[in-house]
Amino acid sequence: MTASSRLHLWQHGVFLLVLFFVLAPLFFLILGSFSTARLPTDFSLSTMGLVNYFKVYSDPGTYELFTNTVIYVAGSVVLGISLAVSLAWLVERTNMPGKIWVYAGVPMTLAVPGMLQAMAWVLLLSPRIGFVNKTLKDLFGANAPIIDIYSLGGMIFIEGLRLVPTAFLMLVPLMRSMDPALEEAAAVSGARPISTMRKVTLRLLAPGLVAVMIYQAMTALEVFEIPGVLGLPAGIYVFSTKIYAIVRTATFMPVYGQANALAMVYLVIALVTTYFYTRMISRVERYTIITGKGYRPRQMDLGRWRFAALGLVFGYLFFSIMLPFLVFLYTSFLSYLQSPSREALQGMTLKNYRLLAEYGEVGSALV
Repeated sequence: MTASSRLHLWQHGVFLLVLFFVLAPLFFLILGSFSTARLPTDFSLSTMGLVNYFKVYSDPGTYELFTNTVIYVAGSVVLGISLAVSLAWLVERTNMPGKIWVYAGVPMTLAVPGMLQAMAWVLLLSPRIGFVNKTLKDLFGANAPIIDIYSLGGMIFIEGLRLVPTAFLMLVPLMRSMDPALEEAAAVSGARPISTMRKVTLRLLAPGLVAVMIYQAMTALEVFEIPGVLGLPAGIYVFSTKIYAIVRTATFMPVYGQANALAMVYLVIALVTTYFYTRMISRVERYTIITGKGYRPRQMDLGRWRFAALGLVFGYLFFSIMLPFLVFLYTSFLSYLQSPSREALQGMTLKNYRLLAEYGEVGSALV
C-alpha cells in the first residue's frame, strides 16, 4: 500500500468517525421523539407513535414558547450585532484613539461565564435586592421597582451583551479587508451616506454578517444560563428552559420523549439556516473585493468626535466587564447582602474567603 493510499484510507476513516459522532446522537434524538418509553431498556416498536408530538404541540403554551423564543433570539442578535458592528467599525475604519484597549477589553468578557454575568445583573437590577433598583426607589420615592431584570427585556439585554465579543472577533477581519475606496467612489458619484451604506458597505459585508448572525442566533437559541437564571423565576420559558422543565418536573421519571419532540425544532432551524447560508456563500464571487499591491486601508477621520466615540466604547466595557466584577468584589466582603453604604463598608469582612479556603471541595473543583 502506497503512502497516498494510506493517507486516503486514514482520511476516510476520520470522516466516518466524525460522521458517526454527529449522526448517532441525531438518530437517537429523532427516534426518541417518537417513543413513549421512559427508559432505553423499555424501548420497543409498541412504544412508537406520535403521542409525544400531540402532547407537546397541542399545548397552547408551546406557541407562547415559540413567541418568547423568537423575541428573545431576535432581540439578542440585533443588540449584539449592532454593538459588535459599531465596535469593529470604530477600531478598524476610524482614527479613534485607544484601540489597543478595545482589542484587549472586548474579548475579556468571554472569560466570564454566562451564569456569573446573570447573577451579577440580578444583584444590580433585581426588584427585591438589586442595588440599582434600591437606589432609584430611594431617589425617586417609588413604591414599585423601576427596573425588573426578571423579564424578557432583561434576558435580551444580558444575552445581547454576551454575544458582542464573539461577533466582534468575527467582524474585525471583515472590516479590515474591505477596501474603503469603494465607499469613497460611491460618495464621489453623489450617493448619500445612507445609500452608500445600503448599496455598498452592507452588500460587501453581507456574507460575513449572515454567517455571524446565524452563529449568534443558534448560540442564543441554545444557551441556558441567562434564560435559566432570569426567565425561570418569572415563569418566562424559551426552548432551552422548557426542555429542562419537561425533564426536571416529571412526576416519577424524566419524559425524554416529549423533550425530544420539542427539541426537533432545533434540528429544523439548524437545517433551514444552514441551507440559506450555503446559498449565500455559493455566490461569494459577487462579494469579492479586488485590491492591488499598493492597497492600504484608510481610516475615517472622526475629528472632534474621536474621544466621544472612545467614551461610548469604554461605557460598553464598563457595563459588560467592570460593573459585574465590582458587584461580585463588593458582595464577596459582605456577611449578608446590603446596598452600598458607609455601614456596609465598615462591616466588610474576609469571612467568606476564609470559609471558601476551608471548604475542601474547592481544590478538587479547580482541578
